[in-house]
Amino acid sequence: MKTKDELLQALRDALTNGIITHADIHQLLGENKTVEAAVVPADSRKLSIVGTIFHIVGVILFAAILSVVVQTWEAGAGLHVMLTAVLGLMIWAGAYAVTRMPEQNELREGLASALLLTGSLLVITGGFIITNLVGGYGSIDFYEAIPALLILAGLHLGFYYLIKRDSLFVIGVLLSVATVGSLVFGLLRDAEATMDVWVIAWCLLAGLLAWVTNVLAGLSKASLHLKGACNKPAIVLVLLATFVASFGELALLWYVVLIMAILGVFYLSIRSKERILLGTASLFLVLVIITISFRYFAEFGITTSLFLSAVGLLGVAVVASRISKRYIG
Repeated sequence: MKTKDELLQALRDALTNGIITHADIHQLLGENKTVEAAVVPADSRKLSIVGTIFHIVGVILFAAILSVVVQTWEAGAGLHVMLTAVLGLMIWAGAYAVTRMPEQNELREGLASALLLTGSLLVITGGFIITNLVGGYGSIDFYEAIPALLILAGLHLGFYYLIKRDSLFVIGVLLSVATVGSLVFGLLRDAEATMDVWVIAWCLLAGLLAWVTNVLAGLSKASLHLKGACNKPAIVLVLLATFVASFGELALLWYVVLIMAILGVFYLSIRSKERILLGTASLFLVLVIITISFRYFAEFGITTSLFLSAVGLLGVAVVASRISKRYIG
């Protein structure tokens, strides 16, 4: 008969390797699920604060190492690669060691997150440096970046399936889609495509980001909870690209597309009961109203533009408030 510590360690290993999920544990506990669900939010908020602090630490550590790279720039490319790609992989190894410790707590979880973020940023920077060594600094090409992006995406996704950390999965997906984007943008540049075509390509890539995330997340039980993780960023990218396109030659057409997209996001916020989507749709509707007020009514005086903007903002606030109270709660 195994001891309590041995059973707990076996359970941790099974969770880490994706053999079982938290949902399996809740199902096994049965009636205790309700009690645990009431306790989880407080701990989640606490972990979120600690995790945020450690992520900031990770960024600061990356900045410190990058400062050393800049100060030793004349020492040669070999040192640069050692201080970025090689050191990043070593930091990843340290993070893996932290996650394999028998007892995990919020400080060790945060330390692992910080090390993973620092390692990822260093590995990506190293890939950029190596790519520039091939193409020459200042002349990096879309096509030259494709192999580096593929390798970086593979490293992140492969390490994710080993260590099961969500940040690695998200970064890996972003790099994977960036690989396709690099190819598409290279073709558009060679074809001297108009801004409208670039915007359409950007919107399609945003859709690809959401689709790839859902597909890859469904490949393993351990990553099922990441389905939809990039849906909101993809929506923001589409709205942002469409908003930028509204300043081009086909402004009226893009305004219509943008307003329809905003209404669609409002609908999605009601269906999914997501306040973030409601806030996103409200923000872009405000931007549209202000832009139209100053772009098409400025000839009537700035007072008119400001008045129309104020009325529009009040209208958006009323609509968002009613949607929130009636449909989201």
